[in-house]
Amino acid sequence: MAHTLQELYQLFPSLDCGFCGSPSCHSMARRTAVGLASPSRCVKLAMAEASGAIDRVQRLLQEGLIYEPPPEAERMLYTHPCVEGRDRITAEAHLASWLGRGMDLKFGLLDPTTLCWVLSAETVLREVKCPPTLGIARGTLEDKTVMAFKDGRVNIRAARDRRDSIRTVKLVSRSLWPATICPTCWSTLLECAGGGCNSCLGPGCPVAPMGLPDLLDAGSPSIQEVGESRVAEPSEKTAPGHEGPEALRRLDRAMEAFKASAKRAPIGQRNSTGNGQVEAELALASSSALRLWVKASGWSEAAFGLTLAGIALDVGRMNNGLKILGGEDSMCLGEGRYLLGEATRIATEAYQAYRLGDEGLATRTFSEFRTFKARLSDALWSFKATDRLLAVHKIAVNGSYISTVVAMPSDRWGRLPRSIEGLVKG
Repeated sequence: MAHTLQELYQLFPSLDCGFCGSPSCHSMARRTAVGLASPSRCVKLAMAEASGAIDRVQRLLQEGLIYEPPPEAERMLYTHPCVEGRDRITAEAHLASWLGRGMDLKFGLLDPTTLCWVLSAETVLREVKCPPTLGIARGTLEDKTVMAFKDGRVNIRAARDRRDSIRTVKLVSRSLWPATICPTCWSTLLECAGGGCNSCLGPGCPVAPMGLPDLLDAGSPSIQEVGESRVAEPSEKTAPGHEGPEALRRLDRAMEAFKASAKRAPIGQRNSTGNGQVEAELALASSSALRLWVKASGWSEAAFGLTLAGIALDVGRMNNGLKILGGEDSMCLGEGRYLLGEATRIATEAYQAYRLGDEGLATRTFSEFRTFKARLSDALWSFKATDRLLAVHKIAVNGSYISTVVAMPSDRWGRLPRSIEGLVKG
């Protein structure tokens, strides 16, 4: 009996600790499915070997996965009239026909968890409802209802006319692009932008060379029908200039709150207020960063916004690591306390390297992370609190991702844009 990808996801721990080498459990599951990784690389599965966790993954893969590639369709389909009123239309777009051209889309176009993450920032849509297990999102834009699906379909109801539907699709497609699954590393573009994959977003990456996502180009029949040579870019009505500085300010505040929470963790003190403050600042940082991405008219500016959003994801996972620890006494003494202190130092220095644009510090931080991981690996097999040690690793590895962003070679897409380094250092 063949199984769905969601069934495979559910066999992995959803810890996103990064110990396996993938930035998330979803990414690891996809890499396992295509034979690029063994389920035994997941420490949680390996340590649950007595319960048959790895066997269940292997059995599912042997029985087969039901792949869900996006349907082949035109870029835009129209239906008229709309049930909401005969003066309105319904439009359906298939983003895979553009964003996924030439790519292996066996897992669909969009990662369901990241789909919900980017839309919940409400950069384009409002009143978003998005159950990650379903990979379906619903929201509103002005007086329109928009639904987005993990296979790349976007349905728009109650658009005023074809021009309005095209404008809406352009906005929604830009906002969804970070959730695209990269067929090279099988992570999302958002994770890659945050440093989670150091082989993507550069030469050979199947996604980055496309430039800014623009579902409908000048040769699209849909635009010709509207009578325009090109529909206005999303950035023309709203200047995105303040979004980058605002995202940086919020990230700075989130990191200050993170450091304050981390200081309490080694002495066994819970700090739900501090964790909540980090989450609140990151929500605002993510919104500003993704608005910059959506509104930007140039590639460098857009890349900066997506990189900031990726770093916000990294910091959020670091904060989640602290929440998993939750003031647990077993981390207060000896090796556990030392490793937590090292993880926090790596994370904070990596962010400092990004904030200063200091490639030397970023390189040293990444090297120190490798030393840290080797020591933590030894502790895993003698320390009973496996989940808490993996939470400590989650803090450090996401710091290493931030250092990767800074230390990337200059030909990599995710590098800090030189045009705004003065802003970042300021």
